[in-house]
Amino acid sequence: MPLPLPICTDDFRTVREAPFEYIDKTELICELIDNPGAQVALFPRPRRFGKTLNISMLRCFFQKSDEDLAHLFEGLRVWEAGDAYRKHFQRYPVIMLTFKECQYHRWEDCWDAIRDKVVDLFEEHRAVLESGRLSELEARRFRQILDGTATL
Repeated sequence: MPLPLPICTDDFRTVREAPFEYIDKTELICELIDNPGAQVALFPRPRRFGKTLNISMLRCFFQKSDEDLAHLFEGLRVWEAGDAYRKHFQRYPVIMLTFKECQYHRWEDCWDAIRDKVVDLFEEHRAVLESGRLSELEARRFRQILDGTATL
């Protein structure tokens, strides 16, 4: 019996851990690694075409984490591609920002939601602030964003 399709599911981990059909798109990870000079990756696709799921996949692969997520990629192209790709697994801080839920009728409400998302991202990456690797100016700005005194 075929597995169900992950309709309206845009989280890679959920898709891989639940009994859903998954069409392997991890070749995208290989393409990004094979193009080290690219500073920006743009994914223009129509609505409901899997952009958020793909970005979630990228985050699961690259995001530095104490939890080992290797089981999500076992048997997929990027995992089978070898050590040249696996050496990038869970090594980087990743900022994932989607505006999928920012659907408001008033600009002020939308802006508030975007600002909240940015603050949440700073909170999520608090370890960068506490690492001591930021300049004094960067650390001050980081703290201002977290405590709500910065203007975004």
